[in-house]
Amino acid sequence: MTDENPPPLFTPAPRAPWREVLRHRWSAPSDSALVLRDVDGQFHLLWAGAQRHDGGSASATPPGTVEAAAGPPRVRHPYEAAFRVNVAHHANARALRVPHQYGPPEPVSLRVSWWVHDPVQVVRTHTTHGWSVVRRDLDRRLRDLERTWAANEQSLGADELAHHLATARTLDHYGLAYAVTDTSSREVDDELLLSGQDTGSFPFTWNVTRREEYDFCVQAVRSGPVALAALWLLRQPDQVSAVLDWSVGHRDLISEEVGWEEEMVGLLGHLSSEERHELSKLLRDRLLTLGRGVPGDQGVTW
Repeated sequence: MTDENPPPLFTPAPRAPWREVLRHRWSAPSDSALVLRDVDGQFHLLWAGAQRHDGGSASATPPGTVEAAAGPPRVRHPYEAAFRVNVAHHANARALRVPHQYGPPEPVSLRVSWWVHDPVQVVRTHTTHGWSVVRRDLDRRLRDLERTWAANEQSLGADELAHHLATARTLDHYGLAYAVTDTSSREVDDELLLSGQDTGSFPFTWNVTRREEYDFCVQAVRSGPVALAALWLLRQPDQVSAVLDWSVGHRDLISEEVGWEEEMVGLLGHLSSEERHELSKLLRDRLLTLGRGVPGDQGVTW
């Protein structure tokens, strides 16, 4: 299950170290480990009787640590501190969006299983909450995958993510390990965007701000080259010379809209002399009907 408010990965033991050793050997739960620090600063590790989560044996000791010795601990090792470490599996989800061939980026959720790989390193680095560490490393890997696939002009989908991230990854510095176990569809926000450089005609995400930007761009395109040239100059004022060159070279595209008067003059210019004479008669009769004065008796000519 997902840990919404997880307890810390390790806590200082409340009893004397030698009592904690006895307690741990007699009745420790299978998902715990005991880390002891002696007066010289050396760390010692006691696993519970169960198998380790990373596949090693319960008696295996991470490099740089010493297995706590059996027998009276106060005689063998003068321990000065003890720490209980939770080595159980934890489950969390990472929300993100990936490119979709036929629409906006698809919201998906990565199911992540993570656990303590090296209890001593967890104590040594004071890693009290592991999910933030795991998520940071996972995000970095996702970005790297996105760049790699984009360089090859390929689209990174949920199936590809599940394939590349399924192998367990060890974070030696923090004493943690994790693996992506599943992907699923999602309908909530707060995601990491993996949308590539080209997501078709759809904006990256359909929140209010992005919708307004999208509508503005649509309106600019519909308004024509003049609006786009103005937007270009607004966003890139240092490219004014380029905008000017483009405007001069495309006067036919950015000329002002022709009014009805200009359209009428152009239409009349294509009429024959007989058509213009007939039209002048019709116009003269119409003006007389409206009570307007008409110059001459031969009608208006062009």
